[in-house]
Amino acid sequence: MDMAEKPGELPWPEIVAKAVHDMSSPLSCMRTSVEILRMISPDSENHRKLIETFDSQINELAGQLEMLRKRPEAFLRHPPSFQAPD
Repeated sequence: MDMAEKPGELPWPEIVAKAVHDMSSPLSCMRTSVEILRMISPDSENHRKLIETFDSQINELAGQLEMLRKRPEAFLRHPPSFQAPD
């Protein structure tokens, strides 16, 4: 336990790191699947649009995971620097 942690407090940095790691594996598999779909799909506009949508969503999730890894405080409703009005 980190010395700054209070007894009974959850180890949030470790939880976030594990969650990001655990979610990155299936995301990598999805990315590979999209690349395979690109190679084997019929050459139609509908297939291309669907694959591009999947790819875009995968990239969005990857970006969110990276932000969570680097700056988890960005996901708080009121980041620590937030000052509520008096």
